[in-house]
Amino acid sequence: MRGLISPLLLGAVTIITMIFDIAVAAGAYGLLMKFNAAVQVDTIFIIALLTVMGYSINDTIVIFDRLRENFIDKRTQLGKDQISRAEIFESSLWQTMRRSLATGAATLGVIIIMWFFGTGLLKMFAFTLGVGILSGTYSSIFIAAPLVYLLSRKGKKITAQK
Repeated sequence: MRGLISPLLLGAVTIITMIFDIAVAAGAYGLLMKFNAAVQVDTIFIIALLTVMGYSINDTIVIFDRLRENFIDKRTQLGKDQISRAEIFESSLWQTMRRSLATGAATLGVIIIMWFFGTGLLKMFAFTLGVGILSGTYSSIFIAAPLVYLLSRKGKKITAQK
């Protein structure tokens, strides 16, 4: 269908943002290791990074799915005969913004409780996961979609299919 974004581009950007989220979480954990000699890389750290990977991919895919739906159903969704790619991207982000922020906040709330009431390994897991959730929510909204917009054919008008 004319005007759709390449799935290869969406997949590549999803992987780029996932690597960003892993790097931020691992970097924060590394800083914690520098200041606390008792903190070390173990299986709990690896599990936290794998969880961050899954969360990051899921959050990014939700935004990209809304973007794809808006491209397919642009006339009924946005009510115009001809709209720019920028309008579709902006509309898609605003439609998923509340869901992404609410999901991130709810997950972060549970992680904060785990960190306060947990001990030892659970605290380290909660710390790594918390940083990853913050990074994942940020990258899904503010890095992934703008990067796809910049790398796709920006500025072209999309004609609605009748």
